[in-house]
Amino acid sequence: LRVPVYWLHTQELLHNLSAYYKHHDYKSHRASCKSFRVNKLGFLFLVFVTLKVKPNQQRMNEQKERKKERKKERKKERKKEREKERENEGERKRKGDKETEREKETEREKEREREREKERKK
Repeated sequence: LRVPVYWLHTQELLHNLSAYYKHHDYKSHRASCKSFRVNKLGFLFLVFVTLKVKPNQQRMNEQKERKKERKKERKKERKKEREKERENEGERKRKGDKETEREKETEREKEREREREKERKK
């Protein structure tokens, strides 16, 4: 990291940057500024120490809770969809049953007519 010194006083810059890096979470790694030096051209070189930090436990718990809630909601939605499908299937079956009943009735009537015709011929 190279920053021109004339941006801020060195101590202030160091403080700001270390504060920035302390509060910035890079994949649960946090860096704090350990030391600095200024080279001949007036560039500030900062040495950072990276600290392994546990991710915020509360945040993790909240995420888990949200995930569980979403799962429950999805389950309810799937259940509703299944019930709707069952109702539709039931209606289809009823319609199908009615149609088959009609077909059977027409077949019976045709058979009766045939029998009547046979009797007439006799």
